[in-house]
Amino acid sequence: SLFPLTAPQAGTVIELGLATGEVIDTREVLGVVANREKMVISMRVTAEQSKYVRMGLPVRFVSDVGEKTLDGVVTWISTSVDDVSRQLEARATITAVPDDLRANSFGASYIILRQEPNAVVVPRGAVQWDGSCNVVFVRDKNFRKPDEPKVIHPRKVRPGASDAEFVEVLAGLLPGEVVVSKGVGTLRAQLLANKLGAG
Repeated sequence: SLFPLTAPQAGTVIELGLATGEVIDTREVLGVVANREKMVISMRVTAEQSKYVRMGLPVRFVSDVGEKTLDGVVTWISTSVDDVSRQLEARATITAVPDDLRANSFGASYIILRQEPNAVVVPRGAVQWDGSCNVVFVRDKNFRKPDEPKVIHPRKVRPGASDAEFVEVLAGLLPGEVVVSKGVGTLRAQLLANKLGAG
């Protein structure tokens, strides 16, 4: 005899662990049905950054497969930090799900705290700590003129948001100014040596 199995929601069967003639147990998972109308992203945030996470913030998810970029919003935040990883779990919901995005996919999630279309950003390595403040090394406006000396100025800056590649500069740098991003460690060492000599 055939017995119908009904799912609690409409969707697509993405996993089915049954074989012909197999005896089933009501305590076991027989299959998994995914709702293709929306998907949930599970994210983990470090304890230090957890204070910035709140409901309704926009989320950008970049899938490892095909580097697809999807947008969603934070819909759930755990009330506790994991004892082992010391990370906070949060979830975001995506409603516009492409057909080729698979369940249980991995990727990188970015929780967007604010959006600034005219932000001044520099490569992460350009910002250096001189012992008392953050500095960048700015090329003089006359650097490319043939008869002018090649001068690099240290400039105090106030950094803002950052990711793996770039750092936002909130104060101390004007749009269009050129900063040093390679060999900046040598300039920092010279700056520290000059400070020691002056002291």
